[in-house]
Amino acid sequence: MSGSVTIVGGGLAGMVSALRLLERDVNVTLIESTPRLGGKAGADQHGSDWDEHGWHLFPLWYLNIWQLVDELGIRGNFFDKTRYAYMRAGQYPHIIYLENPFSWRTAFHNVFHGVLPPEEAILYQYVLLDLMSQSVRKRASLDQVTVNGFARSRFYCTDAVVDQLEDTVSRASAIESYEMSAMTVRNVMRYWFKYHDPWFRVLRGDLQTQFIWPLEKRLRELGCDVRLNTLVECVDTKAGLVRAVHVRQTGIDYQQQLPVENLLLAVPIEDLRAMLTPSLHAAAPSLAGAFYLRFRIMAGMTIYLKHRVEGVPADHVNFIDTPYELSMIDVTDLWGFQRTVLCIVVSDYTTLQNHSPDEGRDILLRELQRFLPFLAEDAVERIDFQPHVEQPLFANTAGAWPFRPKPQTELPNLFVSGDYCQSHVDLTCMESAVATGLQAAEAIRLRLGIDREIVVRVPDVHPRAYLVFLKLILLPVAIGAFLYTNAKKMFGTSTD
Repeated sequence: MSGSVTIVGGGLAGMVSALRLLERDVNVTLIESTPRLGGKAGADQHGSDWDEHGWHLFPLWYLNIWQLVDELGIRGNFFDKTRYAYMRAGQYPHIIYLENPFSWRTAFHNVFHGVLPPEEAILYQYVLLDLMSQSVRKRASLDQVTVNGFARSRFYCTDAVVDQLEDTVSRASAIESYEMSAMTVRNVMRYWFKYHDPWFRVLRGDLQTQFIWPLEKRLRELGCDVRLNTLVECVDTKAGLVRAVHVRQTGIDYQQQLPVENLLLAVPIEDLRAMLTPSLHAAAPSLAGAFYLRFRIMAGMTIYLKHRVEGVPADHVNFIDTPYELSMIDVTDLWGFQRTVLCIVVSDYTTLQNHSPDEGRDILLRELQRFLPFLAEDAVERIDFQPHVEQPLFANTAGAWPFRPKPQTELPNLFVSGDYCQSHVDLTCMESAVATGLQAAEAIRLRLGIDREIVVRVPDVHPRAYLVFLKLILLPVAIGAFLYTNAKKMFGTSTD
């Protein structure tokens, strides 16, 4: 073998790092504190059912994930999606369907069939194009500006456009637009604009059995030493190197010291903070930036009905005007259920985080009943509710970029990965976990002096000149839409 690495954290970042290093004959020990691998990208089993952390989607610009999918031979586990839906309270079964928002072929439909009046739908699309066209040289300044701040700075943006932008950003990231980095949204929009057909894909089953298990199987085939139910409580440093980690098995009170040659911390941001003892802080001061990073709670719930309900939209549904930013996908047919099963994401759980799980679940069920009248309590078989208060998501807030760690720390044999680390993805998602895992694995490869570079695939984007050209030729359309919006207000016709 070509050296050894101990990886703490069995989520996607840790698993992908382990895979690439094992492929290069590195001896890998993968330590995970829970009974399964996958982390926040996995699912937990309850009887014969698997309950997701939340519903997941896979855009085409997830290049590193798609490479992994093809290597594992599981491309057939995915299903293309080209549209999404909106629903207002009390109007079921009326659904507002929008097509792929990044395709010119569907622009006309979306303008005249969306949740905004046509003139403001035009302005909404224009502000996204405006943001995408911003210069790369403005990366630092864009990181200091929020999405809301950018939109408010454009003369043509109305309150309704900003509100719709807030709704989109908060649903996708659990971060309000008045905190979300404009740089992050710019980057993601540019990737999606380039790779948009189909808009995204979803799994035909739960993430654990359809994605995590095949990856775990490959790791074990390559000889990975996987240690589940093992908690790392402390990292020992001496003479400018990491020397050992202190681990404790679930249900056992005493610690065990485990020597390490190289250490990768592929743990969530809250766990990294807990590991930053004064001695580790002194040895790797750049990691202290983690204390400036913020996170948000995105809860998830799976509702199992007793019977099948016909007519539920098969597309992702966003519920309009709910304080919890609720969205759902009906996984009944995708996962092969006979009864209706709804996977719900609660993008804003802020006001409910001090409630008990039962209280939070009941409040959310009542909120959902405003939109889905068939969710009567006697129709529900069971609800799996995961508040995730102890498992928050990293928040890409404005100004966060300089504080996000790089894979290599000041200690030559200590590395970090996770969606909060700096990467081209710049968003809390599965692709950022995979990309930062690859970055860390490449840094370890270089330290060990091993051949065969570990490549991080970065999506292409449309040239900025093309985006600026589009913005300029569409400017008269945006100005016309803005003037028409103001004329309607001036003559007393509300656009709300």
